[in-house]
Amino acid sequence: MAKKHTFKGTFINVLKHNRDGSFGTQTSRREILLQTADTLWPMGYKLDSAKFIRTRHVYKLVDHWKSNGDMPGTLRNKAAALRWLMGKFNKAEIVLDNKTLKIPKREYVTNKDKSRDISKTDLDKVHEPYRKLSLEAQKLFGLRVEESLKIQPHVCLTKETSYF
Repeated sequence: MAKKHTFKGTFINVLKHNRDGSFGTQTSRREILLQTADTLWPMGYKLDSAKFIRTRHVYKLVDHWKSNGDMPGTLRNKAAALRWLMGKFNKAEIVLDNKTLKIPKREYVTNKDKSRDISKTDLDKVHEPYRKLSLEAQKLFGLRVEESLKIQPHVCLTKETSYF
């Protein structure tokens, strides 16, 4: 049991003496690295110290994380935390780049159309003229609600400077 505590202790020691990044970054990095230490041990890797982590361990960790259903962004964050740790031991090359580790890219935008179709009958139900114009602007120009509400026609339609 002492060997496991020594292994995990090296993670804690590095984290304690290297306060890189914001408090949020430090906290998330700490959680990821301590979870990594707890994951490596039951996988059968009884290492004496974190500096003995090798590329084969990283591959096994990534496979384990993928099998747990972690999303690509989470996998990239975990790999970055491991890279940071190994960088503190001057061994950052042990954790290869995301492409080599076969970590997929993040998906930021869904490919679903979130716009709503507003029919003429729906527009006739709206009695407030500005709200009606805002809904028509959304439909015509593909604006979001906030964007259509920020349009100020009286600013555009002055006698001195007319944009129309």
